[in-house]
Amino acid sequence: MHFQRDARISRLGLALFLVIGLSIAATLGATPAELSATDFSKAIANPAQIAGTTLYETSFEPPVFTTGLIVGQDNWADFEDEWFIDTTQPLTGAQHVLGLASGDGDLQLFSTGLVGGVEPFSCSTMNIFLNRTSTDSTWEVVPQSFTAGFINTRVRINPDGTIDAGVNIGGGQFVPTGTSWVFDQYNEFGISVDRTTFDFRLFLNGTEFFSGPGFAGTVEQVVFNGSFAGSSTTDQMLIDDFTILDCADGDLGGPPPNPLEVPTLGQGGLTALALLLAAAALFMVRRRA
Repeated sequence: MHFQRDARISRLGLALFLVIGLSIAATLGATPAELSATDFSKAIANPAQIAGTTLYETSFEPPVFTTGLIVGQDNWADFEDEWFIDTTQPLTGAQHVLGLASGDGDLQLFSTGLVGGVEPFSCSTMNIFLNRTSTDSTWEVVPQSFTAGFINTRVRINPDGTIDAGVNIGGGQFVPTGTSWVFDQYNEFGISVDRTTFDFRLFLNGTEFFSGPGFAGTVEQVVFNGSFAGSSTTDQMLIDDFTILDCADGDLGGPPPNPLEVPTLGQGGLTALALLLAAAALFMVRRRA
């Protein structure tokens, strides 16, 4: 009876050993394509694109853009009719994009879409002005690759100004960046993405403030989201000087003060080894008992 009990314990230890090993192997071998079932990482429905173009720059000036609803102008799309070409407060030139809070509900703006690119990095830059008159508005900048079917990341500006970034960890999650948005002024925002590793870097006013693992390697389009939990109808997003670029080095600013620490394969390998050795030790102790 004692031998049978020990045999059962040994088999349990071996099973635990195999489960831990397979679980770690699956985690280390995961790819962004395996995240397609999660809403967090999926690209947002794309209404427009320009095939074969690897560079896009605009300050929303005439004659390409004219005042009024932006929908349909230069392949920009707006499902809520709350985004306009306006002349009230441009940073450069005479015109800019104006998004108006719609009270309870959401609104989205889709930039022109691009495909292709040959440089090691894909980038997008823009100047954004957030006019905050309430504490109910949450804004997002969502660069994405509709070809891959994934976002690159989701950059969320919370009502209190704190900035969160979506990272490819645990199927997709927001993490705080440690940086806050300054309201009621234009801020230069930029993102660069490594086409091979999908790692992204975020920049604010020329300074890198965050880096992390993303879901796709090419910025083909940028989506702007506004979400309003309360009754705000006066908060605004202004956009000027928008680009999608094919970048040689992906460095859009200075060194990051707080990059995200993400386990590497080397660290993961050490963790796997430690767990496997622990399981093996348990297995041997039970055999000797």
